[in-house]
Amino acid sequence: MCKLRLRTVPLLALACALFALPASAESQVRIVRLSDVQGAVQIDKNTGLGFENAFLNLPITQGVQLRTRDNGRAEIEFEDGSTLRITPNTNVNFSVLGVNDAGNRISTVTVAQGRAYMNWLGSKTDKFTLDFAQERIELNQPAHFRVNASDNAAEIANFKNELDVISPSGPVKVDRKKMVAFDDSDHPREAKNFQDDAYDDWDKQAVSYHDQYAK
Repeated sequence: MCKLRLRTVPLLALACALFALPASAESQVRIVRLSDVQGAVQIDKNTGLGFENAFLNLPITQGVQLRTRDNGRAEIEFEDGSTLRITPNTNVNFSVLGVNDAGNRISTVTVAQGRAYMNWLGSKTDKFTLDFAQERIELNQPAHFRVNASDNAAEIANFKNELDVISPSGPVKVDRKKMVAFDDSDHPREAKNFQDDAYDDWDKQAVSYHDQYAK
């Protein structure tokens, strides 16, 4: 009788632990890949081995960090054809790459340093968030923009539609063909004139290529 009781206690504890777990958990099964690599590009696969050289078609998973050196450029392609492009001396972190219980893809990418171009095709069910400096963009419609980010300052140039940027001072709307700068002053400043960047042509050519490929 004592032995029976001793065996029952661990079983009850295990059953309680199982019931205490969430009914379901977010999946991290995604098909995100490194679709273009030029020059020096390094990847930290979140395995404890640090940064190593990156190459074409490497899978990008949750927790991965990607960085480019002086002559490095890279493009990351998501399942729906949306793309993120990063220029030299840029560091990005793929904080969240998951799928929720409803099968919708959830992505959060952080531009920790440098310049990045985002071309979001606008899935109605997926959720994409881009963090940079102290700001955040939660995309809910097609968008195409570039961000320059450092620890406490950032600039965004919007190429398409209207963007809603969440900043410490509150929401900021950025219209098409407008640029807004953010810093510690908590007073976003809109530029008088839209200024092109040295890598805009590279970004436009890549967008055009993807559009033709999709057709």
